[in-house]
Amino acid sequence: MGPLHDLRVIDLTDDTGRFATKLLAEMGASVVRVHDGAGVTHGPAMGDAGAAEHGGLLDWWYDAAKRTLPLRLDTADGAAAYRRLAAHADLVVETAAPGRLAALGLDHADLVAANPSLTQVSLTPFGRTGPRAHWATTDLVAAAMGGVLSVSGLPDQAVVPWGRQALATASYVATLCGLAGVRAARRDGRGQLVDVSLHEALTSSIEQIWFQYHYDDVLPYPKVAPRQGSLHWSHAYVVVPCRRGWCMVTATPAPMALLEWLIDEGIPGAAELLAPGQVLETTHLAPLVAMATLLAARHDAHELFLEAQSRHLAWAEVQTVGDLVHNGQLLFREAFVATPDVPSVRRPRFPVVFTDTPAEPAAAPAPAALDDVLARWPARPVV
Repeated sequence: MGPLHDLRVIDLTDDTGRFATKLLAEMGASVVRVHDGAGVTHGPAMGDAGAAEHGGLLDWWYDAAKRTLPLRLDTADGAAAYRRLAAHADLVVETAAPGRLAALGLDHADLVAANPSLTQVSLTPFGRTGPRAHWATTDLVAAAMGGVLSVSGLPDQAVVPWGRQALATASYVATLCGLAGVRAARRDGRGQLVDVSLHEALTSSIEQIWFQYHYDDVLPYPKVAPRQGSLHWSHAYVVVPCRRGWCMVTATPAPMALLEWLIDEGIPGAAELLAPGQVLETTHLAPLVAMATLLAARHDAHELFLEAQSRHLAWAEVQTVGDLVHNGQLLFREAFVATPDVPSVRRPRFPVVFTDTPAEPAAAPAPAALDDVLARWPARPVV
């Protein structure tokens, strides 16, 4: 079941890359999480007697649909079991400190003799080589050094994005690299080691900041992008207070539709913004957004959002977690599903639905023995 139903994956990650193998597992890959219990954050207990045996909240979030295999790689028996597992795997995703797996004789170079098509993705804070190779990191440190915090929050107060987004971004990159490596291996029979730097993944994701710095002579923005709260660097989007709640307002993609709305509402200056026969220019965006702020203050966020939708304006209501679980669109799309084995726990469904190869609902993380894993792993596809 699932588009990756024939993919056999070893998960040798800590919380840095645990999201990568979650993505693979929820797309149907057979993922075995090898761990010794160290470096894993379990989070608070589920609170349900039937769920407690499966671990904490983060275990469910990261490890649903995986099987777990306790192995001590620094022992002879554990290393032998790992080699046996790797001999049958398609992909290893690991976050070991640079040099650790090589010191144990368990790195990619040590495994390809028995499994030439094995792909291994190594996700580390700063890559396997270089002056920072042995530096540690956290989600907060990664966001700061990767540039994300340089433009988040207000001028005197940076704000780290909620939800381990730095680690999640790097995990997305690791997932893509792993799938690309497997595809290449199935094409030509040769696996590869992919060295992914969390820092590099983040610095490549900060949108316009590089362009502002290097092309400040042609762009109408400061060389170093400032922190400016929710205001987008183009000044076309901003989150503003409503009569009740908050809403993101913008003049795009239909500035004339916004102007008509502003005129309908009698917002001061709207009717006089354009002379007869004049067309809207980019210089009108800032005044339109300023007037939209006045409009927002007259209405509740939800009714404002619905009216903007009817006028084909890309406005967005800022919702709380409580709002989201009752959001009509998310309910219609069945974005929250019951957890197998513990129906009282509802969780976000995988964000993509594959119609031709639907994946099964992600079950609880399940302990497994090595022989059981190998017996249940799918056969390699014929290439």
